[in-house]
Amino acid sequence: MGTYLLVVLLIAGGIVWLGRRMEESYRRTVLHAQHLAESGEQEKALALYRSLLDTELEGRIRRASRIVFLTDRVQELLALTGRWEEERRVLERSLQACMTVTRGDAWARWQRRLVELDESPVTFRPTEPSDAPSHPAKQPPR
Repeated sequence: MGTYLLVVLLIAGGIVWLGRRMEESYRRTVLHAQHLAESGEQEKALALYRSLLDTELEGRIRRASRIVFLTDRVQELLALTGRWEEERRVLERSLQACMTVTRGDAWARWQRRLVELDESPVTFRPTEPSDAPSHPAKQPPR
């Protein structure tokens, strides 16, 4: 009986330790991405935020608060760089993943941004590869 209890306690302790390590790694990565964004390295910050967001969206357990935070950061950086199609995909994917659990303000904000992207005359969405513009589109008005 004592051996079984010891094994259960060891397994539980290992699970707690692993959870803490994962949380610490997440926090460190977010802080690093924030530092990169503040220092002007948006592409590197975007890559870190995207990797964290993809990890959260692909997981079995989805943490809506993390997804909202990461989606907002990724959306801001993509809008700054003028990558509106990618921004649209990120917003749609996050909306679909968190449709029932996301706070109303984030959901409404993402929906408004998708409508802005749909209605913007500056955003060009080619239907065929030959229609692709030879230069990047300008940033839409806010």
